[in-house]
Amino acid sequence: MKITASDEFLTAVSSGNNEPEWLRAYRIKSLSKFFALPYEQEELFKKYVERENEFYTDGKDYVYELPMNKKVGAVPNADNLSFITSGFAYSKYQEEQGITIRDIIPAAKRIPEFRNLIVSHPTDKLQAFNDAVFNAGVVVCLNQNKILKEPVRLISFLDKDKSVLSTKNVIIAEDGSELHVVEEIYSSPGVSGFFGENLEVHIGRDAKVNVTIIQNLGSGIVASLNRDIDTRGAVTVSSIELGGSAIRYRLNSRLVEPNATSDMYEAFFGDKTQRLDSLSRLIHVSRATQSRFFSRGVLRDSSSSSLKGVIKIEKEAKNSYAYLSEHSLTLSKKAKSNAVPSLEIKTDDVKATHSASSQPIDTDKLFYLMSRGLTPAEAEREISIGYIDQVMAHIPSQSLKSHILKMIGHKWDRVDASPLPAEIDDYLADSGLKERVFAGHYKYKTT
Repeated sequence: MKITASDEFLTAVSSGNNEPEWLRAYRIKSLSKFFALPYEQEELFKKYVERENEFYTDGKDYVYELPMNKKVGAVPNADNLSFITSGFAYSKYQEEQGITIRDIIPAAKRIPEFRNLIVSHPTDKLQAFNDAVFNAGVVVCLNQNKILKEPVRLISFLDKDKSVLSTKNVIIAEDGSELHVVEEIYSSPGVSGFFGENLEVHIGRDAKVNVTIIQNLGSGIVASLNRDIDTRGAVTVSSIELGGSAIRYRLNSRLVEPNATSDMYEAFFGDKTQRLDSLSRLIHVSRATQSRFFSRGVLRDSSSSSLKGVIKIEKEAKNSYAYLSEHSLTLSKKAKSNAVPSLEIKTDDVKATHSASSQPIDTDKLFYLMSRGLTPAEAEREISIGYIDQVMAHIPSQSLKSHILKMIGHKWDRVDASPLPAEIDDYLADSGLKERVFAGHYKYKTT
């Protein structure tokens, strides 16, 4: 799909939406960054950049619609949802629970204070593009010392062919608060187009945030997913990437105050000619911080993944710990996985390690399951799902896990089913399997 924009186009769109002048100027500035920035800025990874024009191309024809279904089928647990607007489903707590949820564009037009929340400084090419053209999104803010055990739900649904949905979501958990978010991203079968997301998460001191993201776009959708996280407290993100034809995923997790923690879990299931291009950065800015990135991918047919990861420990981040794990299971000779972990350590008295692998299914495991009565295809399926389940174990809802497994089952059986929002009736805010941060040998250790 061809995607482009121009200053004149953005001015026309901004004027048509009656946006404030500062937002129009911000869009144009972001577009300028988009054209100026290189594909990749990390020297180590520049040689792995390939086929970036899958995610955009220059030209005059830019399809800019609001392809969002305002009635997303039969909404589960309707009594727990106050309304659906712009394709997003919101929890009904609102102000009595100390939480504010607003559509980002109307809020930008009416509330001057939102300017500081919306304006960011993108350093990635596609992140700048999304900031230039976003046409939907929300700002979620939980007040200081407030605790919400049930999740705020955000649902995006692209249902118009050859259209663009670009979202900008901002999540803020103030000091001492606890917030849970479930985000679901879907499209109708047979729909082609582009989905972009810039997600910003800001966590205050002693705050806890848990985010679960499910992406099951159709095979005709190109996706650019950019997630920036600044934490002074504790954050856990579980991301399940199932759909899309080409997925470009960028994650920056910054630990900016002492004792901050960041746990990131990612699963990818690719088939046909799907491609995942992922770059994750764990950036330790302050001392005694702890991060973990744990990725598992299953690839079959001619699908491929490029997993690039960086642990950065800055000069002031003494006594910090970091672990980066990127592993893939390839089910065919045509499936390819490339994992490139790296370390940038600028201080001593830290521990940092990484591991990476790409491997076919263990024949001993296949033989064991077949000896118990499974066919070769059934054994391969069970091993593959079990491989991803190491990530899903951190999702605090069995019903949400079952929803994901159902979609994986459809994909495994090559059933082109229309996804609906998950039924979540057992979300447990305090659940979740915790592993040791470091498993295996240290690649870097100083004392």
